[in-house]
Amino acid sequence: MDNEKLFEMNLFSEYATTKWLSAFIAPVSLYHYTGVEGYNGIIKNNSLTFRFTQSDCFDDNTEGLQVLKYYKKACKRLLIKKRISREFYEVIKNLKPSKIKVFKKDSNHIECSTFKCYISCFTDKGNSKKMLKKYGKGKQKYKLKLSSAILKKYMYETGDDAEVQRIISYCKVIYDNHEKIDKLSKIIVSAYELYKIGLGEDVANVEERISGLLKYQLQILQYSFKKRKYAYESEYRIIYIRPDFIDKNVSPCVMNNNGKVSVDLTVVSNEQYLQDVETYPQKD
Repeated sequence: MDNEKLFEMNLFSEYATTKWLSAFIAPVSLYHYTGVEGYNGIIKNNSLTFRFTQSDCFDDNTEGLQVLKYYKKACKRLLIKKRISREFYEVIKNLKPSKIKVFKKDSNHIECSTFKCYISCFTDKGNSKKMLKKYGKGKQKYKLKLSSAILKKYMYETGDDAEVQRIISYCKVIYDNHEKIDKLSKIIVSAYELYKIGLGEDVANVEERISGLLKYQLQILQYSFKKRKYAYESEYRIIYIRPDFIDKNVSPCVMNNNGKVSVDLTVVSNEQYLQDVETYPQKD
C-alpha cells in the first residue's frame, strides 16, 4: 500500500471516529419543562412532537461560538507546552467550524451544501424549580418525564437512516471550561500526529486535508459547548442539521410569535418514551 492510500485511510478513520467526540452515557430518564402551548404541541395524535429552534434564535447570544473560543485557547496551550509545532499552530490557529456538509440529495446522489441547525433541549434534572419557572410559560406548567432512548429514536426515525436530506445527532452539553479545552486538545494532538506522518511521507495537500478534518470536528462539537453559568440546566440536545437545498415543504420552518424560527419533528409515542407528566401548580 502506497503512502497516499495509507494516509487517506488514517484520515478517513479520524473522520469516522468524530461521531464519538461527544459520546456519553445517557441517564435512564430525561425531562422537558414547558407551558400549556408547548404541552399541547408536544402531545397530540398519540405522538410526541418536539420543537427544534434555529440555533441563532436562542436567548444565549454566544450559542455556537464557545467551541471557537476554547479551540483557540487549546491551540495556544498546546503550542506553549510544545505538544504541537509552531508551523502546525500557524496552519490551524484561525480555523472555524465548517459551513458545508455532505447530505444525501436522494437515494442515489449526495450533495455538499450549506445548512442550518435546529436544536431541541432536555435535562436530567427532574426537580428544577428554576427551569420550571423559565420554560413553563403561563399559569399552568408541565414537566414531561421521558426515556432517554428518545435521543436515539429521533436519530433513527427522523434522521438520515430513515430519509434523505437531513441529519439528526445528539449530545450532552459541556459547561466546564477545562473539559472543553481537554476535549479539543485531544482532537488537535491527534490531527498533529497525522499531519507529521503526512509531511514525512510527502503526501499531497497535507495542510489542506488536516484543516478540513479539524473544521469538520469543530462543526460536530459546535453546539455541545455552553457558558458555565448555564450549568444548572444540565442539558442534553437533539440537533437537526437541515441543508439549505431541502424542499420547504419537508418539515417546514415556522416563525413563532416571539420571532424565533423553528421546526417541529414527530416520533411515535408509547410507554417506552413518555414515562410521566406532572402539572404545576399541583392539585391536592
